[in-house]
Amino acid sequence: MATELEGTILSEIYHGADTAFRVRRAFELSPYSEWSGSSGAVYPAINRMVSAGYIVARETGEPRRTKKLSLTPLGQAAMMTWASDAVRAVAIGIDPFILRASLWQAMDEEKWRPLRAALEAALQQSNQTLEAYAQQANPAERPGVELAQKHNALRAKWLVNRGRPGPSEEG
Repeated sequence: MATELEGTILSEIYHGADTAFRVRRAFELSPYSEWSGSSGAVYPAINRMVSAGYIVARETGEPRRTKKLSLTPLGQAAMMTWASDAVRAVAIGIDPFILRASLWQAMDEEKWRPLRAALEAALQQSNQTLEAYAQQANPAERPGVELAQKHNALRAKWLVNRGRPGPSEEG
């Protein structure tokens, strides 16, 4: 079974990243903080997957010794197994917002007001970054950008009352 990193690499190759550099570059350009910091892990993971028979790396004869990557049938099967793992696909994962939310609920109003303003501004900036990324992202990444924007909208809604029901929400 492929890890999240390996599954994502296989997906990048599947969607056209045909060199290790292009795969690494996709991670660097990603608006997702977990991936942008993982570029140093990409090359070793590709090498492991070549050794495991998931990826073929063909010499191009170019001076930089660039190798063209493609998925083997075993790699395609691993990618589809990874993509079809419903439990892992819906796992919460590490979400910095969720990790801090209980502390925000405990903050007094004096500390909360400026933090809420900063969080709302950061969410706006995040959405602008996502929108700019969507303009240049390949079609396979656009659903993820759309979901991230909806996630940010839910975060903004949560900030209104720090997750506590407002007058119209109380049952």
